[in-house]
Amino acid sequence: MNVRRRATMQFCLAGGLIAVTATAAAYETQTHNRISALAAERSSLDVTLRESLGLTRGLSEVVLRDSVEIWLREGSVKEDRIARYLNHFHNPTVESWLGAGYFGNFAQSAILWGQNPNQEAPRPKGSGAE
Repeated sequence: MNVRRRATMQFCLAGGLIAVTATAAAYETQTHNRISALAAERSSLDVTLRESLGLTRGLSEVVLRDSVEIWLREGSVKEDRIARYLNHFHNPTVESWLGAGYFGNFAQSAILWGQNPNQEAPRPKGSGAE
């Protein structure tokens, strides 16, 4: 079998596996939205925002156009965009962390991605950076 045909078959197989596993193991975006809201409500974040950071309204404090809670909810939904969710995985059992991302080196490991200074910067709506 020639190299090009073999590479095409591998690509198609990998794409099929990704499509099947990504839909079977993922939460819906609105589920992430609600999980974030519950996590914020049940954590010490509200107290920390008030007492340590001086945001007197805590989770209800408005930053730019929305409350901190809404920013958290919106961020959890935006993290599900295809270019970002691929970097939410890390396989600690591989020898090199360069290959510890989703499907080997298809995407960057979550640990490496979180430390990557070149990743996409946040662009909040209304900030002028859209």
